[in-house]
Amino acid sequence: SSFFASQVFLGLGSEVIAMGNTPDGKNINANCGSLYPQNLARKVVESKADIGVAYDGDADRAIWVDEKGRILNGDHTLFVLSRFMKEKGLLKSDYVIATTMSNMGLEKALEKLDLKLLRTQIGDKYVLEKMMMLKANLGGEQSGHTIFLDDCPTGDGILTSLKMLEVMAAYNLPLSKLVEDLEEYPQILLNVPVRKKTDFDQFPEIINAKEEIEKRLGDSGRLNVRYSGTEPVARVMIEGQDRGEIEDYASQMASVISKYLGS
Repeated sequence: SSFFASQVFLGLGSEVIAMGNTPDGKNINANCGSLYPQNLARKVVESKADIGVAYDGDADRAIWVDEKGRILNGDHTLFVLSRFMKEKGLLKSDYVIATTMSNMGLEKALEKLDLKLLRTQIGDKYVLEKMMMLKANLGGEQSGHTIFLDDCPTGDGILTSLKMLEVMAAYNLPLSKLVEDLEEYPQILLNVPVRKKTDFDQFPEIINAKEEIEKRLGDSGRLNVRYSGTEPVARVMIEGQDRGEIEDYASQMASVISKYLGS
């Protein structure tokens, strides 16, 4: 992407300011790209650019910066493109596929479009499986993977960029305006070190605590508890409309897990 992205946008007549585009074989993702969009955000504001886009090393992900310097993620991508594709009659299903990390705000925003968000476990391969199962042609991850099944069975950051620019051009609106109707819920993520990744179902106290918090959240929030795939930690993710409330709930859930499984 460090070479081809610039060539694609220059070919469309855009003025391009490239960053992190001098690879030496070792500096992949080094303080640049989708892992470090803060640098891009500063550059967008400084140069008064219309949009900034950050890719990861293999360019299958795209993260955005709007003209005001606000960093936007894959949930924003799914919202903007879902609405556009629905209006143009391009969605082949009422389902949009994402993962457990996608914000509840996306779910609520899609409901207003008469679309349903379905979540899979984390990983774009699981998103693709669900898309194929339901014959959905749009899905992705908050991290920036977006799959347009009519075009490609995997994420392609440059393709995603072209799709987003198409929407901006079609509506003649800046990115900040296109994402206005997506209100992200506050989200808390806690990592709890564990001795062993024992099935949570073996601990009634953990299950009871989880169910009690979910009951209190009702339809205005959600709780996800899972083990990391690479580290000896349990991840507690909770969303809701009141940040103070979900901070308390996250702490309660983490304490119970630590009591029975903590390292």
